[in-house]
Amino acid sequence: MSNDYLRLFADTCLSSFIDFNSSSKTGEVVWEVKINEDKEPSFDAKVILAADNFLVVYSSKQIAVFSSQGKKLWVEEYIAGSPVSIYANNIYFRSPKTEEDRLSAIHLGGTAVEAEMILLDTFESAQPVYIEPMTDGLIAACAYATGSEEGPPETVFYKKQYDTRDYLWVSSFFGYSNSLPLHIKTVNRFVIFGGTKVMVFNSAPKDVEEEVANFSLPLDMLLTASADQNGILYLLGTSGRRIVIVALTLDGRELWRYEKIPYGGDRSNLQPPMVGIDGLIHVAVGTTMTTIKAGKLVRTFRTDSGPIGYVTALADGAVLISSNRTLYQIDSNGKRVFKAELTVPIVAPAVLTETGNVCVITSNTIVCLN
Repeated sequence: MSNDYLRLFADTCLSSFIDFNSSSKTGEVVWEVKINEDKEPSFDAKVILAADNFLVVYSSKQIAVFSSQGKKLWVEEYIAGSPVSIYANNIYFRSPKTEEDRLSAIHLGGTAVEAEMILLDTFESAQPVYIEPMTDGLIAACAYATGSEEGPPETVFYKKQYDTRDYLWVSSFFGYSNSLPLHIKTVNRFVIFGGTKVMVFNSAPKDVEEEVANFSLPLDMLLTASADQNGILYLLGTSGRRIVIVALTLDGRELWRYEKIPYGGDRSNLQPPMVGIDGLIHVAVGTTMTTIKAGKLVRTFRTDSGPIGYVTALADGAVLISSNRTLYQIDSNGKRVFKAELTVPIVAPAVLTETGNVCVITSNTIVCLN
């Protein structure tokens, strides 16, 4: 078991799942630390990550690393909009200190990684929207923003070794991806969404890129998507006027769909379906989290503090739910363990320290709860 939360929504499946249990029982504050001091501008935090004994927070332009006890260790600027992720206790990002086609990395302890890491299809009119560091290279997806006279925009995705300008494999499609890609490492499948299509590639082909499936979206509009480690896709979108979740195999076969998700608010920033234990899938829309298994309703949980912002699923079936300034922890039966009130809104999914304490961020603070 591990408390790793290595990128936004936890992993490359965007599962929002941490294979660890919370030790927090009361929601009482253990410690609270400012990311920037009062004399500095507010940090404007967007995401908190966790690995080993470190906590990483980043804004739209800075990365700050803390110990799991709240001690600030270092701060670094990065290029706005650059994907940020942790791999092997290094944090990877694009730095304004280097050329735009270079990837930078710093060990969480603060030591720079001295290595040549080249990004392809990265320049003024082409920006990476996905970067995934791996042991044998990296996977990236880059979006070309072209003028109308140059034809439609294009998304290119590929795998390459770090220090070369050659692709190990590469493919592309015209248009932009309407959801972040998914990489299901356990079965070597890279899934990318383009327009009305779902494309599935072998992420570890022997020779050249290998598309293993290409099928139409089973929804009118895709809002977001995630996957589990077994290779089941969970697509959240619209069908008619309803918000619907559909479970698919990697060849596009529909396993189930659920069409009775309560709708009660803005749907422009929905979190991908959260993958819980024992086949449970959680969907948060408005003030309600709906828990589904094999297409059947298991339970619902409704906040009394406004729309749900973010959800994190845990190894024992517990779930952490943020709603404005409030954090809820519910157990595997959907019963509330605690309800903690902060003074300002929570701005990202909760993570766990190596001791199981819950950590959340506001715009300029990290709060650790017991």
